[in-house]
Amino acid sequence: MTCVCAFVEKNGLKKTVHMIGDSCGSADQDRVCRADNKVFFQKRNDLIMGYSGSYRIGQIARFDLDKLKKRPHGVSLLEWMCGEFVTGLRAALIANGIEGKEMDGSLMVGIDGQIFTIDQDFHVGQNLYPYAATGAAESYAYGAMRAMHAAGHTPKECLDAAMEAAAEFCGAVMAPFTYLRKTY
Repeated sequence: MTCVCAFVEKNGLKKTVHMIGDSCGSADQDRVCRADNKVFFQKRNDLIMGYSGSYRIGQIARFDLDKLKKRPHGVSLLEWMCGEFVTGLRAALIANGIEGKEMDGSLMVGIDGQIFTIDQDFHVGQNLYPYAATGAAESYAYGAMRAMHAAGHTPKECLDAAMEAAAEFCGAVMAPFTYLRKTY
């Protein structure tokens, strides 16, 4: 599986979404270090994204998710994510031969200084915390981020600690880690 983590940092009126992911491709007891990153910029839609689970889901989100309609005035970002984003994602998956009520994995999306997770059943989630994790090692990552954040560490330090804990305790996570950030 994997581990992908994100953290929102507030800087006055600006917000920066920090995101990190590992390089492990795994199935059953086998694993391999992969060159294709699990975190990326989805430039058509001005997003920072990460994924866990199926590499194909991540490739479609990265390369085949068409330009989405802009969020209309008065529509919350959560409403836009639940409607326009999920509809666009499902259309891209279907166009690439992946149909069904569930996808084999989850996505993490940073947009307008917020973090959302899209789970296997396409429901959109948003944490009350300034951080989020997904993948096989998300529990380890959450614990590390919570402890580091409470101790006053920077978002990058929190994410690094999360990935180190995930790799230490979960066989489906391995370095190197890819770190990206985007300011809104």
